[in-house]
Amino acid sequence: MSPQPIKPPSGYVFYFAYGSNMAAATMVRRQFHPEKSVVCELPNYAISFNMFAIPYVEPAFATVYPIEDQDRASLEQGLLMTAHGVVHLIPHNEFMRIVYSEIGNGHKDLAYNVETVTVNALDSSESYEAVVLVTPREMTSSDHWPSRRYLDLCISGAVEQGLPQKYVEWMKNQPCYDPANKTTLQSVGSYAFGICFIPITMLLFFPTTYLAKKEIQAPAFLPMCVLGVARLGRGAHNYGFKHVFGSGTNHE
Repeated sequence: MSPQPIKPPSGYVFYFAYGSNMAAATMVRRQFHPEKSVVCELPNYAISFNMFAIPYVEPAFATVYPIEDQDRASLEQGLLMTAHGVVHLIPHNEFMRIVYSEIGNGHKDLAYNVETVTVNALDSSESYEAVVLVTPREMTSSDHWPSRRYLDLCISGAVEQGLPQKYVEWMKNQPCYDPANKTTLQSVGSYAFGICFIPITMLLFFPTTYLAKKEIQAPAFLPMCVLGVARLGRGAHNYGFKHVFGSGTNHE
């Protein structure tokens, strides 16, 4: 690797994307335009597709967290993988628009936190000083599977960017919550859950999305309310809906 990580030019960041933000479709939708993209590995961080989200709809999203001693056996067995992704060179304002649109809206310790890391290119000896979105592992659970839609989008981005085939195959083998596999009772539960929780979630979510597009950070009370409703929804699912209608986070 290069002796010193390459720093971004003034006014830019190297943004390490590892989930759906690798995909061209997401870049178009979120309006960020990389001037350079390099496939990289993030040493000492594990990738997870089990970050809490919305049961029955989008049960989980991708995140990364630091690898600890307890993870070594899982890494050796292939149950965990060191995070791979792509470093995008983008203007700082475009990166902040991404941060403001993610869960937590960039407010420290609510959900995604911005960390500065060193990532290593896979096709050269270069390394980069990059920023990455990280959550505490306490916000993940193996009971929460990503939706088929979301996982397919992440896989599509990995293929588009040319991530290693072994890594892509590992992604394809991750369990996912597939609407096609819902039972009739789970479908009823999905509608009932949606009626109870989706309207208020969207009511809180739309202002944060609008502000993010204007490159304005939403006031902290908005993401706190969104996360509060999400916790309430998970509680209702775990102690009620799951037992009546079946799980909205996995197919086990």
